[in-house]
Amino acid sequence: MRSETSPGVRWRSGVLAAAAVAALAVAWIDAAAAQENAALEALDRMDLGEACGLWADYLAEDDGRARSAAIQLEEWLERCPLDGRVAFLSERAARTRLDAAHVYRMHALAHGAGLKYRDAAVASMEPLRLSPAAGRTSMSSAPVVTALSAVPVAPPGDPPGPAWLGTVQTTRFRFTVRGDEVLYLHLELPNPASVWLDGEALAVSDRSAGGGSDLYLSVRFAAGEHFLDVIQAVLTTLPPEIRILPRDAAVEAPPAGGGAQSAQGSAAAGPALRRWTLVQDSERGGAAAGSATASTAASEAGNRAPGGPGEGTCRALLDTVRTRLGNGEDQAAETILNDADPACLETADGLLVQAELALSRQWTPLLDEYVEAAFSRYPQDCEVLTRWVSRRLERSEIPAAESLPVVCEGVERLLRPFAGRPKSEDAVELFRDAGRTFRLRLLPSLLSGDDPAVEEALLRLSASDLTVGWMLVDWWLSRGKTARAALLGEALRDHPAAMGGIRSQAGRLFTWERTRSDWTDPEEAVQAYLESGFGHDMPQVVVLDEAIAVPSRNGWFTLVLTTLTHLESPDAAESVGEISLAADEELLELAVRKADGSWRGPEETGASGAGKDTISLPGLAPGDFVLRRTVRELQADSLGGCLRLPPFYFGHRDLPVFLTRYVVVHGGADLVFHRHGEVEVGAPRSGKWEFVRRKVAPVPAEPWCPDPEAGVSMVEVTSRCLDWTRLRDGVGDKAGRLCDVPSPFRSGRGSAEALYREVLARVEVDSGVGVLSRSFSQTLETGSGSGVLAVYCAMLQAGLDAHLVAVSSAAAPPLDLLRPSLAGFDGTVVYVGGREPAWFDPYDPLSPPGKLRRSFAGRPGLVLTPLNPRLFVTLPRAGAVDSWKIVVRGTIDGDGALAGHLEIGGMGQAAAELRREADGAAEQVERLAAGVLGQVLPEVHVEQARFDIRGRKAVLGVEFARSPTAEERFLLLMPPIPAREFTQLPVRTSPLYFPGFYDIELDIELETEAGRFVVAAGKQELDCEFGRIDLQVENSGDRLRLTKRASAAPVAVSPDDYAGLAQFLSSARRLAGLAVEVVDAPTRD
Repeated sequence: MRSETSPGVRWRSGVLAAAAVAALAVAWIDAAAAQENAALEALDRMDLGEACGLWADYLAEDDGRARSAAIQLEEWLERCPLDGRVAFLSERAARTRLDAAHVYRMHALAHGAGLKYRDAAVASMEPLRLSPAAGRTSMSSAPVVTALSAVPVAPPGDPPGPAWLGTVQTTRFRFTVRGDEVLYLHLELPNPASVWLDGEALAVSDRSAGGGSDLYLSVRFAAGEHFLDVIQAVLTTLPPEIRILPRDAAVEAPPAGGGAQSAQGSAAAGPALRRWTLVQDSERGGAAAGSATASTAASEAGNRAPGGPGEGTCRALLDTVRTRLGNGEDQAAETILNDADPACLETADGLLVQAELALSRQWTPLLDEYVEAAFSRYPQDCEVLTRWVSRRLERSEIPAAESLPVVCEGVERLLRPFAGRPKSEDAVELFRDAGRTFRLRLLPSLLSGDDPAVEEALLRLSASDLTVGWMLVDWWLSRGKTARAALLGEALRDHPAAMGGIRSQAGRLFTWERTRSDWTDPEEAVQAYLESGFGHDMPQVVVLDEAIAVPSRNGWFTLVLTTLTHLESPDAAESVGEISLAADEELLELAVRKADGSWRGPEETGASGAGKDTISLPGLAPGDFVLRRTVRELQADSLGGCLRLPPFYFGHRDLPVFLTRYVVVHGGADLVFHRHGEVEVGAPRSGKWEFVRRKVAPVPAEPWCPDPEAGVSMVEVTSRCLDWTRLRDGVGDKAGRLCDVPSPFRSGRGSAEALYREVLARVEVDSGVGVLSRSFSQTLETGSGSGVLAVYCAMLQAGLDAHLVAVSSAAAPPLDLLRPSLAGFDGTVVYVGGREPAWFDPYDPLSPPGKLRRSFAGRPGLVLTPLNPRLFVTLPRAGAVDSWKIVVRGTIDGDGALAGHLEIGGMGQAAAELRREADGAAEQVERLAAGVLGQVLPEVHVEQARFDIRGRKAVLGVEFARSPTAEERFLLLMPPIPAREFTQLPVRTSPLYFPGFYDIELDIELETEAGRFVVAAGKQELDCEFGRIDLQVENSGDRLRLTKRASAAPVAVSPDDYAGLAQFLSSARRLAGLAVEVVDAPTRD
């Protein structure tokens, strides 16, 4: 059953019909309270179709009630809307206990046909067989067969036309029973059919139409004459000049002069349609790739195909597609249609839904194809007629639309504005009731006369429906009324109800049209690039990287992005040829400039997927230029009531950029911009800022740098009112709103640490989820998310003094008041005040509470709590707890075999890391042991390994050995010192982050047999501002004792100190390895 509120159709007689049905319901209800309540609720919702179905079930449940109410049921069906009648007949007729004659009359009523009966002789059915019971004999007479057929009679006042009619055939068997006896009756029945004996119903066949069934009855007969009537609704044979026109089956016009039509041979006469899965973008508008036909002999149950879904399944599927289209999820809707049963797609609803998808995708040829197919197949369907007329109006084919006889209210309402009636009232009525897609297409026809009354009426309607307002803005822009469009557009952008969904569906023309004058001409950019000689040994060059931002006062901004890429290798042609679009990104322009200087659009290049999320451009070659221009509607950060746009970066990590340009159309708003790096500021223009940078070489990534864009020039635009206090309050407000559900955790009343452990036991920490990107309810529902937010919300609701604190590994927080941003902070932790303040970092869950990552220790953090008197707080300093201690004891025999024991212990964060690596089966511990041993003695192998937890200390013990060898030298490594050197120091304007390493204590003692010596170098020491390394070697005959201590704290290194850092790392590398040699003891001469 199709919804009554489908686009373009709403039944105005609904109120009167509901009142009539409600009045009849009072008289009919005598039982079945559940069905009664459901029917009344359907009436309250004005869903007459559902109410009709519920009442049909109620009446059909009891045989006697159904028969006694047959006449009232017919009268009641006349008051149901067309959808309700069809739903009753198609879904419930086979289950009702009504005789076939009543079913037939209801079919006729469902399609507005009158009835007139006539008698006619027809061929006999299969003979009735009577079998005697218990050996008794009986005699039957020859049957007397009569038939009842039907012809259409047009209702008074309506023009004659075809109606849905079948044939009701009554076969009467007359026989005489000599005495009282029981007889077994075996009847071979077609379906549907009901059996009556002497005026009383015996049984009804209940299989699906067309299958036939055998009926076995045991009946006690009295002596005398009896009449057995089999009443059959014949749907597969037709009397002369009668044709079937089911709701969801195709028809063809009868031959000239009339004549009988075979239901099986009634094939579709409309245009052949392709399956949706065969619709390729390169074929759009082309010939159909298959024939979609429907047999008129199909059952009324949803045009059911063999083995296919029924009407209910099709209806649910198509309603889902309509919902996805209404939400702007075109790709999801297309996926559902791709997997749909062909029978669903060939119904009237299926064709209309495919037309809606084609409209949403802006596939105009395919849209017309589906609308025409629906019209040719279902010319009696009001919704199909309405859609066909609206399409004619959209194409300004008003005479063709008016030539169609007005057969339903939807068509009449569409044509009303063109019949000399007041347009303003009709326009408001039309736009209030129509769906979004119909509104978009009908607007040009309604406003083509420039009737001021229509515009004023729509303006009044736009106060409550913003989509109508956006349509008016686009219409005025297309007619050159830019001033009026700008005035209404600004009012709509600042409207409190201007949600993102509405902005992304309509209004794009207004938001980007006024930026057109700022677009860089792609041909001019190409010529400037070719004349400059700019180039690199790279597979591709970004010739133009341009962004134009238009912020509004309500926190939204439009972003038009343009990328022009020059392809210089076949690999680049392959990678650039696959273009992906974000879900909220709309493609404005896509073109390719070939080597001969010609520009080709997607159609000329054979692009596939245009209008989809992914587009393929075949045939690209080195030397081509690919232009892509898109538009997005985004929401800016609104922190403490102040606006902040995302930063724009002037450069690229991997590719050279010839021209990168950023334009902000601020319109005189109270905004400021902040520049970092080499950026040119254009000449001041009214309401606009322009920032340019030319010939930008690739910007290499810097080692150990947490900021992925560090070293790249950038511009950030904020409100003038934004400062650190408002930034803190704005982020704090957002975090508070994300704690949107009561906490399910119960440990907080005991201690903060117990609650912390409970949260981490139930929530998986996802490092890819930001603290403000997922709510508490979403985190609990999925079981993963920001551990920081989960801990914060749980502790806050437990009554603890919990605060979020943004932390930075830099020596000082980014106190640049000209650019307040959280980008300079590396993470967020939770601080809980009270008698025993504690710090919790869920991204290091194995570390003890109160101890943070070494890189954060002792650094200032921004307290993200609104209206908190503290702005920054100092994190606790790290002690010696974060450290490694490695002890090695070994012996070397005369054959060069080496055996011994290594023990590595970790404290604090080091223990957490070691425990994380060793948390598994024995095989995992052995693999870890082999890895650790290879960093100390790379030439030995693991004999045995074990892992233990001793309080807060994690210990890994390894028994090792080296096979006998003649080699007297081996390498002794002393990890874990970073050994990377800076071969090229990048130019930066901000400090470089060096993570340092934990405190390390290494104690190695090797012993050999008497008469041999273990020889190694002597004492070495390195001490500077970046760290300290102390290495001491003691040789005492057959024993070697080596001790090493190293430490390096995290530090932010300024560009002036790069050379010192490079020297420190180079020296650390030299001290990371030591050659050890075993020699014979010297002898005396």
